[in-house]
Amino acid sequence: MDLVAEMLLTHLAGSDLVRATRLCPRYRKLFAVLGRRGRNIDRLRNRMRVYPAFARKHACDFDAFHLCDHSYAQVVHALPADRTGVFCHDLDTFRCLLEPDKEPRPTWFKQMARTILTGLQKARVVFYLTQPVRDQIERHNLIDPAKLVRCPVAPAPEFTPDEPADSLATRNPQLATPYLLHVGSCIPRKRIDVLLRTFASARGAQPTLRLLQIGGDFTAEQRALIDQLKINDAITQTRGVTRDHIAAAYRRAALVLQPSDAEGFGLPVVEALACGAPVLASDIPVLREVGGDAALYAPVGDPDAWAATVTAILRDDLQTPDRPRRLAQAAKFSWAEHARVIATAYHDLRGVGYQPASQN
Repeated sequence: MDLVAEMLLTHLAGSDLVRATRLCPRYRKLFAVLGRRGRNIDRLRNRMRVYPAFARKHACDFDAFHLCDHSYAQVVHALPADRTGVFCHDLDTFRCLLEPDKEPRPTWFKQMARTILTGLQKARVVFYLTQPVRDQIERHNLIDPAKLVRCPVAPAPEFTPDEPADSLATRNPQLATPYLLHVGSCIPRKRIDVLLRTFASARGAQPTLRLLQIGGDFTAEQRALIDQLKINDAITQTRGVTRDHIAAAYRRAALVLQPSDAEGFGLPVVEALACGAPVLASDIPVLREVGGDAALYAPVGDPDAWAATVTAILRDDLQTPDRPRRLAQAAKFSWAEHARVIATAYHDLRGVGYQPASQN
């Protein structure tokens, strides 16, 4: 969400359609002293009480409002809904309502999800990332199709094929030996189990191979699998690193893996391609849409097939799409175009030239 907001503001700065102002309430910590439980209470309180109250104070200050993440759509209830839009990344937030058998949740959580969903449904315009996300929205009959606007995201400026001359990441010893790379969280749909089993098999054929995981935190179950596979000493996991560091990791990776069984977009695929890295991704529609013919694909949830493909690539028995094709695919995604689509949508809602409320 932070990246989307940052890039949108940057590229709206020169727009002749809208003038954008960043609104972000201060996060209030009241229960943090209670530890993890207190932090969770603070998150819930800020999300459901503090943020809507902040938005309500500004409801008359602007001609339109844009929420950069659908998981904050409860804020729409505090704003003029007919002048508010929401950017919908995926439907994960509503999974407990749409597929309760797959994601059972307590009543209070479902009520919160329902409040967020009804906020999304009230919005005048809903931006979505990929056709599979739209298909899910329409299949569940969540949003009037007339409100939907396709608006893909793109890699940040740091994700380029060329290493900056002053990059500190070039001297990082973690990037010196051959490694497979995974970027993202370790939540269930990321299929870290497939990642770990694939790596263990590939390392059997190439003992010096390592796995670098950036951005996640292995669960107890995943750590148990790491111990079972005896690969703990060959894995490095890092969090909180800069985009420059991640870009350098992409550039040097032997192969970038994205074994997810569901995604709203799959930004790491585009980031990797923008850095010129070879990519192996799950064969699901959304990753096919994003990676096109510039990536290779393996069956969802099949570690044997993944391991066979990775081993073939590392042995040069299977060729990945060439570097020019990877860069060309990544170039199809643009933050400037993302901002143009959003600015145009709000301009069109007015039906006239857009002017901030303070200048009306």
